[in-house]
Amino acid sequence: MPSVLYIAEKIDMPEACLLKGVHEAGWDIALFLAPWDPYFETLTNSAFKVMPMKFDRGSSNRAAREIRRYVKDHKPDVVHCLRKQRVLSHAFKAVRKLDVPLIGLETHIRSLHALNPLIKSKLLKPRVDKVICVANSIRLHLENEGVPRERLVTIYKGHDVHWYDRDEPADFEEFEIPDGEFVVGCVANMRPQKGIGPLLQAIKFLPPEPRVHFLLVGRVFDERITDLASTNRTTHQIHLPGFRSDAARLMGSCDVFILPSLRNEGLPIALLEAMSQAVPAIVTPIGGMKEVVEHRVSGRIVRPGDPQDIARSITTFVKDRRYCYECGQNARKRVREHFNIDRMILQTLRLYNDLVSPPGDGKLRDPPGPSPVAP
Repeated sequence: MPSVLYIAEKIDMPEACLLKGVHEAGWDIALFLAPWDPYFETLTNSAFKVMPMKFDRGSSNRAAREIRRYVKDHKPDVVHCLRKQRVLSHAFKAVRKLDVPLIGLETHIRSLHALNPLIKSKLLKPRVDKVICVANSIRLHLENEGVPRERLVTIYKGHDVHWYDRDEPADFEEFEIPDGEFVVGCVANMRPQKGIGPLLQAIKFLPPEPRVHFLLVGRVFDERITDLASTNRTTHQIHLPGFRSDAARLMGSCDVFILPSLRNEGLPIALLEAMSQAVPAIVTPIGGMKEVVEHRVSGRIVRPGDPQDIARSITTFVKDRRYCYECGQNARKRVREHFNIDRMILQTLRLYNDLVSPPGDGKLRDPPGPSPVAP
């Protein structure tokens, strides 16, 4: 039985489903995971081995030693790091002189020159055999930054639209949003690069009727956002509830989802969560968002930092509810057909097979199918 060792500080639902799918495909699974992660207890009761691991700076050498010991004792066929550059850093130190393929993950567009020099060297040196990019835009960016093309592969993070099926919509009464009013939702850690400032400035370009409410879920790390919200003439239409564990459910009850990012974006899970629930999206062409949203079909793509363009797109949905509904249905179909969890699992398995049984070695290959590089 082939085996893979996963290393993660934190995982999400698509990654948890990936582990389950790879295990069901006949691979032996082991996982190092931070014990505070919400999935730790759930996965501990699964059919594969889950081991606690702390990844803070003070424990870096111990973490590398434990990973190295496990690899030497159990000889996994693949070591796969999920998210967080420091996880890859620990794994790199642990296996750099061992004969095992190492896979890293890149989730954002960012300059390698802005990263820790050690992280930069890991991505550029051949010891990291493959780097999974969650969007084609990230793959092309890393190629331009000097990472060899043959070591880069795009595998979109998969979803299942039925994860979010429910009988009753979320109740907006706690936010004092009257029934029937138009709600634009956003989920983000609100830093300047998320474009919340231009979004709030767009409010003055919206028609006074019907009223549009903005439900902005997430921690606010930019004081200017709070100042803009409090001084806006329509402050009663701006809602900042902070972090919410039910953010996906709230977005599923909004009329439109918006993420007007200015830079440093990858493939936001919040976007896929909203579109899975038939909510059309307004995004900027940053990172992988332009690969998900089809302009005028499943949502709208607006210019970064342009409040008037944002306002025009919102107004289009407000004035044409039928068009809004149709875009929402197209959004759900888009996720179901092109960003589904089954495709993510299949492409990951093919990547493992390519690493373990390279073409031309005479071993049985995976049946033909879609390339692991997403379309």
